[in-house]
Amino acid sequence: MTVDEPPQDALGRLQWSWGSAYGIVGAWGTWVARRRDNGRLINADSPDRLRELLLRDYQDQPVPREVAP
Repeated sequence: MTVDEPPQDALGRLQWSWGSAYGIVGAWGTWVARRRDNGRLINADSPDRLRELLLRDYQDQPVPREVAP
């Protein structure tokens, strides 16, 4: 894997794609993202569902990327 390639696991891919805007954890049917700007939580039962919710959330209200983790 190079720096430009996403990880192969679901959690790693979500963190690679969204980690600058959301803190993300997940396993066994519980997936959670916390917005880095206001701390709001987004919950899902699968990584695919969390990705859908992140896309919708970010489209509705983008997270400023300069916010420190």
